[in-house]
Amino acid sequence: MFELKINEPQMPESITWNYEELKAELTEVLSDYEHRVYTEETIADAKADKASLNRLKKTINDERIRREKEYMKPFDTFKAQVKEICTLIDGASNKISDQLDTFEAKRQQEKKDNIIKLFEEKKSGVADWITFNQVFNEKWLNKTTSMKAIEEELTAIIAQIVMDLGTIKSLPAYAFEAEECYKRTLDLNASIAEGQRLVDIQKRKAEEEELQRQAAISKAQEQMESGVQPEATIAADYAVDKEPEPVYTVKFQAALTKTQAIALSQFCKDHNIKLIQIKEA
Repeated sequence: MFELKINEPQMPESITWNYEELKAELTEVLSDYEHRVYTEETIADAKADKASLNRLKKTINDERIRREKEYMKPFDTFKAQVKEICTLIDGASNKISDQLDTFEAKRQQEKKDNIIKLFEEKKSGVADWITFNQVFNEKWLNKTTSMKAIEEELTAIIAQIVMDLGTIKSLPAYAFEAEECYKRTLDLNASIAEGQRLVDIQKRKAEEEELQRQAAISKAQEQMESGVQPEATIAADYAVDKEPEPVYTVKFQAALTKTQAIALSQFCKDHNIKLIQIKEA
């Protein structure tokens, strides 16, 4: 098998320089600079002092960079060689990974096919409308999840759905709407809320239509009390491509109470029957 062998290198010696001496001298000089106050007349001195300090800093830092490069040359060579070897290893390892991924994808697909078959058996005749994606759980494809555990979970899911549908069907007014929502979401609470919302809309619509009907009756009553013949609205009962039915004129007389007259007028209006006022000769 492969074995890594590295000859223990001679580590670089510590770099010695006049650190303490230079630090002590700079501390004293720099302390003087920190307390020095320049004026407009000594601006040239300020610029010269700053340039002097920057030159000193550059000299020291440039030497550090030069030494660092020299010290790092052996290691940089070693680092590049290691990177080259690792790249060779990664190439072979990635090819193996590709094959392993193919095997794993095949295994998961075969298990998923078995789960789908089991799902179809469980839902058959109970809730045929359920789709696999509505109940599928990615963890079922894990090797650690057995088919027995999946079957138990599917059984519980189907049983819960049947129970939820029973609850929905027992609703007094909006079972159909709630069931349609449940078939999409499998969320009992949300489905009941949606069913109630739709029923509330229908209720408000009916109330609005009743208000409009009552308003029409009141208007007809006011017209009759003022001696004006109520006008019936002709609705578009026919599509463009339909021939309209023939209209016949029927004359009749009736003895009506005031309430009956209002009701008759509203009936005619609702059915698009035009009342023709007959003038006595």
